[in-house]
Amino acid sequence: MVTNTDVTQNGFYSQLSRVMGAAPDKVFGQAVQVKAWLQTNAGKLGVKQDEILWSGVGDWLDLQEGNVSRDDVLGYLDGNGVRVSEIVLGDVDEDEIEAFMNDESGEGYTREEAIEFLKQNQENVSLTKYSQYTVPGGENYKELLLTLPRKELTTGDIAQSLFGISMENLDEDERKDVADKLRAMGGLSNKDYRSSHFDQANILAHVRFDERKDADGNKVLFIHELQSDWSSEG
Repeated sequence: MVTNTDVTQNGFYSQLSRVMGAAPDKVFGQAVQVKAWLQTNAGKLGVKQDEILWSGVGDWLDLQEGNVSRDDVLGYLDGNGVRVSEIVLGDVDEDEIEAFMNDESGEGYTREEAIEFLKQNQENVSLTKYSQYTVPGGENYKELLLTLPRKELTTGDIAQSLFGISMENLDEDERKDVADKLRAMGGLSNKDYRSSHFDQANILAHVRFDERKDADGNKVLFIHELQSDWSSEG
């Protein structure tokens, strides 16, 4: 059986994949039947509508002709399910660090020394936006953005699903089938979410933090803010 990675390196997992992996055998058959079962049972099984939307599994099921198996669904989710990525503002890009250390100018630098050197050149750092809204006394302030991938259904996706070939290789009748399918689905849709606080797309949540010393002189992480604009807006 194809299985979706249960828990990622940064601690996230897909409830949708868990539910589809544990669904009764009778659920699987005609794609419309699988989709109906998922829509009916998602809430009670702890699957958020946002995850269903962002995985694109509903659109994918709409494109399937005939039966789909458990492995088909899990295989799709494994390759297209929701992935949470991290963007750190106020940090040096990893590619910049590697390039600097491999260059003559970075010869002899440790990784930590290279990071400190590159931080002095603001072109290598994604600038933070809200450093002025902090409790005095910290250092190494950063903003962590947890983002979802950009999702946009294309005519190429439909062509691949219906015929297994690219759009440019379709004949006139096949192109008409793609157009008909597109109309039935209500057209292409760009599902990007935009927060009012940051420029990046599809921010699930953001964390603002810095480093401080506790009463015993130990370095600790100090959280200024943990917020999800997306969740607040419903």
